[in-house]
Amino acid sequence: MQIEELTAGIASVSSEVAKFDGIAAGLAALEKAHPKDIACDVATTAGMKQAIAGRAAWRGPRIEVEKARKAAKAPVLELGRAIDTFAKELETKLLAGESHYDDQIKAEEARKEAEKAVKAEAERQRVAAIQGRIRSFSSAMYAATGQSPSTIEGIIKTISEELAPFDYDEFFDEAKAAQADALSKLADMLTAAIAQVAETNRLIAEREELARQRAEQEKRDAEARAAQAEADRIEREARAAEQAKLGAIAAEQRRAQETEVAARREAQEAAQRRLHNAAKLLLDALILAVPFVTDSATLAQCNEAIDAATERETIAALAA
Repeated sequence: MQIEELTAGIASVSSEVAKFDGIAAGLAALEKAHPKDIACDVATTAGMKQAIAGRAAWRGPRIEVEKARKAAKAPVLELGRAIDTFAKELETKLLAGESHYDDQIKAEEARKEAEKAVKAEAERQRVAAIQGRIRSFSSAMYAATGQSPSTIEGIIKTISEELAPFDYDEFFDEAKAAQADALSKLADMLTAAIAQVAETNRLIAEREELARQRAEQEKRDAEARAAQAEADRIEREARAAEQAKLGAIAAEQRRAQETEVAARREAQEAAQRRLHNAAKLLLDALILAVPFVTDSATLAQCNEAIDAATERETIAALAA
């Protein structure tokens, strides 16, 4: 796009805009001819004509303003688009030259930033590694917790040989202090571990001695229980033998008593039988003698004796 074309477009816009000035200059006359504060009697023919004429008078210039606006704006819009296109083309050409140098500058800046980042990461890793080694002194104390004296001694030896100035750079003093603190605490832990081992061994010895004494006491108790059981067995057997002997004596006494009672009963029964036989003989003799008794008193006594003897015989027979 040429500068002449831009100038021509600006002139066209100016021409259309100038129409606004003419219309604006006629506003006073238009207001005078058709005042905006008049109330037309549109119900009458004359009033309606007056209103129509006033509307037409104001409408005509308004339409002209709209036409002039569009006519003035069209070149302006086109001019804006043309200006944008022209400017874009220039910017593209200029940007190509600028980018040629800008790319080189940014590449170098990116290289420096990357180099700086690499150095920063290397520095971070260096410091992290050193701090990690310094923290390892404290970690060693945690690793030594609850360990045996020999293990703690090994840790102390390792830490004692760990420190070297070139490994810690500017953190050497911090590392040395951490090492000294760790060695001091590990020494205390070693002393405590040795004491703990000694105490543990003492407790083990005490437990073993108590176990030995308990075993001996249990053996003595078992022997005492066995001896008591044997004594109880002998006593039970003795009591049983004594009871058996007493039982035998009692049985023998019962048999002797029973034999004596039986003999006595048999003697009594024999005596009773002899007495009974004798009484029976006497009764028979009395019965045989009655016919020969002449005395009435004697005869009465004989009869009474016979009746009494007969009654006893009857009772004895029923009892048998």
